[in-house]
Amino acid sequence: MTEETLEAAVLLLRARAMESYGIIKDMYARPTQEGDVELLAQKALHMASAEGAMITLQQYKADIIEAANKKRAADLAMAAAELEPDPAESIRHQDIVTAQNVAAQVREVDES
Repeated sequence: MTEETLEAAVLLLRARAMESYGIIKDMYARPTQEGDVELLAQKALHMASAEGAMITLQQYKADIIEAANKKRAADLAMAAAELEPDPAESIRHQDIVTAQNVAAQVREVDES
């Protein structure tokens, strides 16, 4: 996830809160109709929910980014460690090469 993705989410939540606010203002400007109380309460809840989510995301944005960066660094370190040769395997390969050299030297001595 990028910082732009977080910012886009904040902007989306802000837009939803502003939409509800605009509807509430429009309702206030016209004569009262049946069902307005329910609609007003519903829009106020939507606005508060979107605004609260937006504020929460803004407050935790730096922590989210920091945690993601730490995870990426740990993942890269783990991947780098997996690419390093295993010392035990290197020793085994070295032992095989040494054994082959000794066998070749023994054959040379036997042939002479």
